[in-house]
Amino acid sequence: MQIKIYHLDNLKKDSLSVFREIFEFLGVDKSVYPYVKIKHNVGSVFPKSYIISNLLGRLRYFSHHQLIKELLPTKLISSG
Repeated sequence: MQIKIYHLDNLKKDSLSVFREIFEFLGVDKSVYPYVKIKHNVGSVFPKSYIISNLLGRLRYFSHHQLIKELLPTKLISSG
């Protein structure tokens, strides 16, 4: 059994070369040309949900105790 390992950084920097090496390792015909221009499943730093984005924004500025006070109804907090 043979194993070939690649670093993600190499894939990001020069994906075409990495794919060609993988194809050669697997014995894929050299005429196969991988199209690497389109990035699939690209994530974002910000959540798509407004509610989650808002909540995460509040977490940066409040301690957990302050955040709980702000989010929970006053009756629930004062009842102990």
